[in-house]
Formats: sequence, structure tokens, C-alpha cells
Amino acid sequence: MLAARKRTQLDKKVISNEQFVAWLKLHKPLCNINHTGSSGCMEQQAALNMFSRSVETFGLRYRTSVSDGDSNTIKAIHHKSNPYVGQNVEKRECINHVGKRLGTALRNVVDTAKK
Repeated sequence: MLAARKRTQLDKKVISNEQFVAWLKLHKPLCNINHTGSSGCMEQQAALNMFSRSVETFGLRYRTSVSDGDSNTIKAIHHKSNPYVGQNVEKRECINHVGKRLGTALRNVVDTAKK
């Protein structure tokens, strides 16, 4: 996240190339990159890692996954690894994301009705 912010500052010429290189030299030894791939897959991979090691590490099974509405994460849990044989993880919607989607849908209805 921090590296992306610095890269944006460089792109927008908020910092110079020399400043970015100096920052990167200090930052790189401290950076613990734990995901490779697209940002869209990051949530799925984190959930799969968390769910697949929960029994062995903590002796527990997650029963629900609170989601932002993107069904790809729960699909990955159910189909790619299914860490709990015989038990499906239930998907719950985050109320803030539900409210946001509902508000967007209502604004779209109003905009369509005005036309």
C-alpha cells in the first residue's frame, strides 16, 4: 500500500525520481511482500490462507465469512480448497456495503425516472 502511494506521488510529480529511489532504498529491507498477483486476487488468497490454516494453527473452524458482496472469495473457499470437509462456510454481507449498493441503486432509479 505504501509503495503504491509513493509510486502515485512519483507519477504525479509530487516527489522526484531521486526522492523515490532514496525512499525505496530505505523501504525495501523493511518490506514484507506477502502477495504476488493482482489486487483482485488478494482478498481471495488471504481468505484461503486464513481458512486453510485455522484448524491446525488454532483448532477452530470459521463458520461465516463477512463479505463486501464480491462472491469470488466465498467461491474460492468452497471450490478451490474447501478447508472444512463436510462443512460449508456461510457468506454474510457487510451491512455497510449493502447500504452503499442500495444507495447507488436508488440513485440510479431516480436518475432514470428523471429522463
